[in-house]
Amino acid sequence: MYLEFFGLKEKPYSLTPDPKYFFLSETHKTNLDLALYGIKTREGFIVITGAIGTGKTTMCRMILEKMDRKTHSALILNPFISEDELLESVLHDFGIMVKSTGKRTKQEMINQLNQFLLDALKEGENALLIIDEAQNLPLPVLEQIRILSNLETEKEKLLQIILVGQLGLMRLLQSPQLKQLDQRISVKCQLSPLKKEEIPKYIEHRLMIAGSKGQINFAPKALALIHEFSLGIPRMINLICDRALLGAYTLQTTDITKEVVVKAVENLKLQRKEPKMTIPEKTSAGRSKIRLPVLIPAIIVGAFAIGFLFYQNLQGMKSSRGKRAVERQLAQARVSRQIEKTRMEQKLFKLQDEVEELKARPPAPPATPPVVIPDEWKGSSTIFLGAFGDRESAVERAKGLRGVTKKAHIIAIGTEEGGRSYRLIIGNFKDTEEAMEALNELQVQGELLDAEVIPFTEVVKVE
Repeated sequence: MYLEFFGLKEKPYSLTPDPKYFFLSETHKTNLDLALYGIKTREGFIVITGAIGTGKTTMCRMILEKMDRKTHSALILNPFISEDELLESVLHDFGIMVKSTGKRTKQEMINQLNQFLLDALKEGENALLIIDEAQNLPLPVLEQIRILSNLETEKEKLLQIILVGQLGLMRLLQSPQLKQLDQRISVKCQLSPLKKEEIPKYIEHRLMIAGSKGQINFAPKALALIHEFSLGIPRMINLICDRALLGAYTLQTTDITKEVVVKAVENLKLQRKEPKMTIPEKTSAGRSKIRLPVLIPAIIVGAFAIGFLFYQNLQGMKSSRGKRAVERQLAQARVSRQIEKTRMEQKLFKLQDEVEELKARPPAPPATPPVVIPDEWKGSSTIFLGAFGDRESAVERAKGLRGVTKKAHIIAIGTEEGGRSYRLIIGNFKDTEEAMEALNELQVQGELLDAEVIPFTEVVKVE
């Protein structure tokens, strides 16, 4: 809509993972170089993690663009697959021809892949497998990936594997069931949000790629506001800037002012990040635990200690000063003790008022324990927080949620014999739009940055 007005060839702040828009911030450049080094030296296993919207998928595309013709690549974008489907996808992407028309066994597919990799090595070629959204992979599939990493010669790995996922991926890999897989990871990369001083460069970088000649100007106060609302997350910056350009177009101006950005964030229903408050320790009844019987003696002892130290100092001065000087010092000490006592009493009265206020508050409602999702909810959407190797980790994550009004649920995936994982979700929403609106509010406030909205059918799907 606004491209012709601003003289742009394409939308500069599209959410698609286009590698030509990849911005080399300090953290993105470091991790890209680290990943490319791991591939070049045949390190075997590489893991790339980051919060939602930090550019993980775009970095995957950038890595593929950096590969030469001697590198065969396979990219898996759908993590909700079985072990056989994983092998079939890898063989298909590598262009390995199927010799038989019947269904191949798992071992036959592994043998075909192994022979392909050995032939590639003889020709001086490399093979790269990238799996996106790896935090959603079932445990049996992760175990199958570990087995693929065993394809090697005496000197080097035949297949380079990159697992890309949200921050929960590292917690999943560190679970006891995946200990062997975690030990094989030689390169670990984690993308971070952009720093405040990097945001203007990021915005200008995307504008120039889209064809801008420098006619679009973001005011300093507008940039500060974008940083405040986006928290440095590239995807959030794109959302705000795209809406700001649309607002500027309606005003027929190329100057993006603070007022334009304010209107943009209002349309997106974003909120400022509020400073987190320290929550007092809770008792079993839900009230704050302030131990006055311990605090009062401590105040008294502290006052006497100050007086005693001051008196000792005066005793050491008697030999060099007269009686009048000593009396003056003692008077000053008495005044200091009186002032300190008054301050302590004021603090004590304030604490007592806070205790009375806390007592008057109703007790906090007990936390709702996670439950299994009913079948009738499976047609709606949910906010997915991640997969865990054991139920205790999922329950612990659920207990740490803040500012969440919907109930949390835990779903067991798989069987005890074949390996089981536990998936933590928040609430049921009638549609994706309602779930995305709830997730955006939580992410802007710094909560659940590694969460995503998916259908219930994807959560409970068991291959």
